[in-house]
This record gives sequence, C-alpha cells and structure tokens, in this order.
Amino acid sequence: MDWTEEDLTEVVPTDCEAELCEMLREYSIQIHRGKDKETDFEYLEESDVVITVQNPFPFGKTMEIELTGEFTLFFGGYHQHYWPYVSDFKMLKDDILQFLANECCAGVLYYWSDTERNWLGSSCFRKEELAQPIETLFSFVLQEKEFRRKLDRLGGAVRFEFWNPEDNQEILIERKPQP
Repeated sequence: MDWTEEDLTEVVPTDCEAELCEMLREYSIQIHRGKDKETDFEYLEESDVVITVQNPFPFGKTMEIELTGEFTLFFGGYHQHYWPYVSDFKMLKDDILQFLANECCAGVLYYWSDTERNWLGSSCFRKEELAQPIETLFSFVLQEKEFRRKLDRLGGAVRFEFWNPEDNQEILIERKPQP
C-alpha cells in the first residue's frame, strides 16, 4: 500500500468520537467516558471514551470501540489495536463496517483445561477465508511451540463469532495421542 502524507498524520482518538457516532447512527450505541467512572470502565483515564454498539440480534455480542491514546476494537474474543494515525483510523472504520455487515468475524483459538476454554489467540477473518485450514488461519499462534503443544496435548476449539450469531461456527480440535 502506498501511504500518503495525510495517512501518516497523527489524530487524537477522542477527537474522532463524533465521526464514529455519525457512522454508527443506525445502531443503538452508548457512550462511556472516563470522567464518569462507570464500574465497567473504571480503568479509563479522565478523557478516554468507549463507544458500545448494541447488537440487535438475539444472543449477539456487543462491540466496543475504545478511544484512548490509540484506538482499540473489541468484538467477541477478539481485539485489535490501531495506532493514532489517519491510516489506522481508516482501517478501524473499515473493520467496524465489515463486522456490522457480517462480512468478517472474530476467530478465537482455545485450548481445554479441565472444562474451561483458555485463549490462545484471535484475529479478524473475512468470510471467504474460513475455508482455509485452521493451521493456516492461526499460523501466527501455532508457530509458538508451547501453544502448539498445549493444543495437541489438551485439544481445543476454534470459535468464529459473527455480528449475526446465526452464522457463528465452532470447530472442535481433538487432542492428539501422546507417546
């Protein structure tokens, strides 16, 4: 990608609140401010903002967009950080719209520990990517030998979470026989 001078211009994430709210005007949103010291957001600094986007689908996950010293997008078991530059703000807006259009999902890889799921890694995947093998999709996680060993020894699951939960998928990963 060729970057323009504008793309490399720094932005103040909290100054982007109005633009994001306008983009999300068709959705039910809530604004949480650090200065309000809400229980769920007490970690926020005084000037920080979180925009929550309520999911209209039954059993759907809420989306959170943090505007702090950077941008952070949370959905399901996935989160992504974006630097405070025009280029990253554009990527954030594109990712939000892709999630809301159900064109991408949060993919989360877990391993089992007794009956609990333990997070190994997550990423955003476009629908067309889901036909690829788990090893390909999560190669960035499975290249870590310790993570690969845990998954092989204990088994696990991959969960793909969409804005419309009717499209959610879960793939169980059997543990491999140990020598």
